[in-house]
Amino acid sequence: MKNIIFMAVLLIGFSVNTPLCAQKNVPQSVQTTFKAMFADAKKVKYSKETDGSFEVDFKQNNIKSSAHISAKGDWLETEQEIKKTDLPKSISQMLAKDFAGWEIETCEKVKTLEKGVFYEVFVKKCGYKLFLMP
Repeated sequence: MKNIIFMAVLLIGFSVNTPLCAQKNVPQSVQTTFKAMFADAKKVKYSKETDGSFEVDFKQNNIKSSAHISAKGDWLETEQEIKKTDLPKSISQMLAKDFAGWEIETCEKVKTLEKGVFYEVFVKKCGYKLFLMP
């Protein structure tokens, strides 16, 4: 089985994207890619990242999700909120062992071209919040 290595990064309370964009300010290439990949998405909100790409927050099948798409319309990443019970067994075991006593806030399944599928987990304890990823 593939080794899963997690690193912890302290969350900082700031946003790296600009306020929500009006859809008319979003390039057609971004909108076309998004609609092709997520035709049944609801509550769609676009925001522009500092690198010029776009983050699109939406709900699909009543699940919070987001997609990152370059200004050229290239899909970069999709994040989907999941229940902690839906984490792979190896990740759940690692969390139970290495982060006993920490509260799991949210879990996300992430898909990218470069890394494939991996999971991000947000945990907290005594006022400290950590972001765990491979």
